[in-house]
Amino acid sequence: MKKMILVGLPIIIFSVVGFRYFDSSSSFTKSVNSLHIDDIAPSEKPKKEVSQTSALVNSIPSDNVIQFNDNDIRDIESWSAEHVASPDFQESDYSSYDETTLLKMAESGNVFAMKTLWFRYLNQVDTDNSDKMNDMVTNAIIHGDREMLIHMPSLTAAQSAFLNNTLDEKERKTAMIEVLAHSEFMALRGAIMEKFTQQKIFFRIYLDNQNPIKLSEGDKDLIRHRAQEIYKTYENKRIEAGLGFFNNEIPEGIKKLSELQRKSYLEELGDNAI
Repeated sequence: MKKMILVGLPIIIFSVVGFRYFDSSSSFTKSVNSLHIDDIAPSEKPKKEVSQTSALVNSIPSDNVIQFNDNDIRDIESWSAEHVASPDFQESDYSSYDETTLLKMAESGNVFAMKTLWFRYLNQVDTDNSDKMNDMVTNAIIHGDREMLIHMPSLTAAQSAFLNNTLDEKERKTAMIEVLAHSEFMALRGAIMEKFTQQKIFFRIYLDNQNPIKLSEGDKDLIRHRAQEIYKTYENKRIEAGLGFFNNEIPEGIKKLSELQRKSYLEELGDNAI
């Protein structure tokens, strides 16, 4: 059996409202006139089976040349089942654990416990939990998680810097390179579709028709180099924790799905594609 994929993997769900990002210097969520992150997806889902068929698997369109076999479909279904939306934090058994128990589980390397704590801290809007949240994000990434990459503290700082209206042109370009380098790092970690999503959103938000962003080959080289530095920073922390090198492998079905999304990425970004 061969099937075709019509839509991309919804690792995070965006709506055109405002891009929410988390500032390490404040206890509240800031909103900018861009896109709004509605759901966060953990990579581990305890004691809960997904019974319904993934929305990723659809009937074969006549004009699609990328084919997916049974193994590819299973890869995508399994991947989709492991990437659940934020309400699942509340539905899982982990939601009943107190903070001390979750912290002990997180210290032992339980990534879902780290994400549960992060989500719990996020919802304590009257408390400044930014340092605790950053610790959970960093530890999850060090332990191999990909879904928390969009919440990297250094990415948040770069986004904040880019939105600073007091920056001169050179400083703003440096901040732009830093933001885009983080999405390139995501691709190095195997989150290729996340790279496409993040970069398309970036240019949709900040494309100024009067003064459009145009990346030079030199800019792209800087972005790639910075992405490698970010990668080494996290991998060194991982090695120091005794976890070894990152495993960046992704299932074959997800590779094909990424290639399907690459086409729209290249078409939309044109010369700005990295």
